Amino acid sequence: MEDSGVRSQVAGRLQDDHLLAGFVPPFRRLAGPGEADLGRSFDQFGQVASRSDLTARVVFRVAGNAGTAVRAWSLELTPGAYQVSTEAVHRPDLEVLVSEATWRQLAEGSLSPLLAFATGELRVRGDIRLAGRLARLMHGE
Repeated sequence: MEDSGVRSQVAGRLQDDHLLAGFVPPFRRLAGPGEADLGRSFDQFGQVASRSDLTARVVFRVAGNAGTAVRAWSLELTPGAYQVSTEAVHRPDLEVLVSEATWRQLAEGSLSPLLAFATGELRVRGDIRLAGRLARLMHGE
């Protein structure tokens, strides 16, 4: 969905939903524009999230561009600590499904997770409240 007016309408309708409100603002910058190493953005994500009291297991499944394979990054969080790996953990609390292009926009802070979710560019499975808490952490609440 490229039209910013349509994206604004979608965001306006959804931001009042208490479960989705944490997805409204874009993330703080986790990666620079065009950064080649996606893993670094997940490390930055873990650093920010570990400052909370969360204990969780999150898997990010990132579909490559032009038909390349899906890659996974797992984030294991405990208060004050985190671990990122390139192996999908079994039975995560939350699974995030996204394309590489969309993840890059999220990590660069140029796309709101709410808009990505509302337009089907980002999907989540599992604990939606955890997803909201993580999103709020990523934009600084």
